[in-house]
This record gives sequence, C-alpha cells and structure tokens, in this order.
Amino acid sequence: MAEADERRYHTPIGELTHAQLRERVRVMEPGIVYFRELPGGDCDNFEAMLGIVRELGEPMGTFVVIIDLGDATRPSPALLEKLLEATRTIGIRWCAVQSTSRLMKAVVEFVLRRMLRNKPHTVHSSLEEALVEARRALAEHRSDSMPS
Repeated sequence: MAEADERRYHTPIGELTHAQLRERVRVMEPGIVYFRELPGGDCDNFEAMLGIVRELGEPMGTFVVIIDLGDATRPSPALLEKLLEATRTIGIRWCAVQSTSRLMKAVVEFVLRRMLRNKPHTVHSSLEEALVEARRALAEHRSDSMPS
C-alpha cells in the first residue's frame, strides 16, 4: 500500500497523492460509501478512486455508493465507460449528488438515463437526499434478502 500512497495524480486542482485522493472517499455509515469526484477527472484518477471505494465497501458485503458530482466537469467518453462499468460491478445502487452547474446537470441526467437504464441509480440535489435514498435502498435490499 505504501507504493500506491506515493503515486501522484495530475488533476486541475494540482498534483495529488493517493492519500489525498483517499481523503475524498469515506464510509459515511455502515453500508454507505461516499466519494467526491474530481474536477476534470480522468480515467486514471477515477480508477484510483474506485479502488478506494471497493477497498472500503467490500468488507461490508452489501453497500451503496454516493458519488458527489459537485466538482465534476464534463466527462470524457472513456470516463463514462469506466463509470458505467463501475455501476455494474460496485455496490447495489449508486446515488448521484448533482453539480450546481446547469450544463453538468443536463449532462448527468442524459448519461444516467441513457447508460444506466438497467442499474438502480438515483439523482439528488443534495447529499442529505442521497443519504436518505441510500439508507432506504439498503433497508429494502436487506428485507428482500431475509429468508421467508
């Protein structure tokens, strides 16, 4: 892990270490992993952050991902593919917190509707709304998983 922590990632907000990326990802409560997307995020940075999401979420077994797009800028097609793959393989649901940018809101709405048709996801105007939905999704999943 020390090797990963020494790696540097180039971002529009400067060069960040793996440890600094890790600061943008956290367990909010059992079963809910939050991460704040970087502005101008590229595939390398996004993949590193997804690795942290997996690392924090997998010990819980079942978890919901809240992705905060407040800092996000228009994603590249390659990043959209990474996002799509991540939603298929990480967590039981993704809850997206919208950017305040009208352009990014339109981009996110389009991408989520078009690409994530078959994967449970929701879009929220605040972190609080996303957290409520994440809790609901976890409770629903747990009740559906209970033996009859």
